[in-house]
Amino acid sequence: MTAISDLIPHTGNMVLINTVQSCNQDDIICTTDTHFSPTNPLRNAHGLPISAALEYGAQAIALHGAMNKSQSEKSPKALIVAVRQADWTTDWLHTIDSELIIQASIATRMNALARYTFKISSKSDNSYIYQADVSVSIS
Repeated sequence: MTAISDLIPHTGNMVLINTVQSCNQDDIICTTDTHFSPTNPLRNAHGLPISAALEYGAQAIALHGAMNKSQSEKSPKALIVAVRQADWTTDWLHTIDSELIIQASIATRMNALARYTFKISSKSDNSYIYQADVSVSIS
């Protein structure tokens, strides 16, 4: 099995996703508990702000791209170029008392541009914490 750090451009504490629950051509579902970690590199003096949710979503999207590439392709590099329709229900991720579920779905892809939707929810009650529609440039 390939380690998550081998599939995304991060190592150490910056790898925010613990497991990939499922992945197919259109969707990926991941889980994590790294929002609890006092060594999470996105934490500030007050805790883990909701703005960190975008990085959790970006890592799920990167994993989706890496896991769906053909064996002969190199791992694509992706950059979020636009965030639309972002919505959240809390200001702090560290206050969520259970694992996070990160779901990302590809909505469209045309050449080097893709549009994804992603949602982060609490495993304890499946209510959404953050959701957004993002455009990704792929090279």
